[in-house]
Amino acid sequence: MAKSEKRKLHDAKKKGIEYIKTESSSIVYNKPIKDNDFIVGCVNSDIFPIKDVTGLDLIAGPKNIREHVPNYDVIPYRFKGHRGNLWVELIQEWFHRGLTDFPYIEKPGINRTKALAHIGTILASFDLKHEHKIAGCAYLLSQWFEENKKE
Repeated sequence: MAKSEKRKLHDAKKKGIEYIKTESSSIVYNKPIKDNDFIVGCVNSDIFPIKDVTGLDLIAGPKNIREHVPNYDVIPYRFKGHRGNLWVELIQEWFHRGLTDFPYIEKPGINRTKALAHIGTILASFDLKHEHKIAGCAYLLSQWFEENKKE
């Protein structure tokens, strides 16, 4: 392991970061950090996986909500309560008034229905702080969707 990677690992352990890259897979979530793991410097380069959800999850949120949303510490600052951020404003609207229109297009390889259901389960959960819920959902939308520039 290179010296810079060891430093990142050391810093991540101190901060309790749970997002790591291992030799066997690209990203592992909520896994204890081991000394031979490579810390991802920027979570933006990796797409958070879309989870399968049930109808009950959409009503009350899943039992394992922490597996559905990134840790608050790794969500980029621009998603943490900032007005003017397209994705934050969209999630605020969805949370407070419901979503009637979603004119955004999914990025390649993203299942639109599953992604929106995933976001819906996070918004339905009572297990997260409101700030974490909004920032996490906004961040996930930015990873899975983009503005429709064709209009």
